[in-house]
Amino acid sequence: MGDAQRQMAVENIGHVLMAADDQQLLGLAPQHDVVCAMHSFFDDSLDQSLKPEAAQLALEQITLTEACTTTPGSSLRQTAQVPQGHKVGLSVGDR
Repeated sequence: MGDAQRQMAVENIGHVLMAADDQQLLGLAPQHDVVCAMHSFFDDSLDQSLKPEAAQLALEQITLTEACTTTPGSSLRQTAQVPQGHKVGLSVGDR
């Protein structure tokens, strides 16, 4: 979880793509959800430490897995409309 938050800060991005060990895309974790999850974990912890397995579980719980996609032939207007209503930014990737 901390790695995701650091990556977002360093790269100035709002979402982190989550991938399995075999590089298969699992979903994305939005910055707002990562920050809220980190805050709730630390509020519940007396020693202010986060075990790696707890961080991984938390990332799995907040990762958005429902795909909303577009095609290479879509216009910019069509592509911009894809994430509306899904509360996500537009992450662009290549299979």
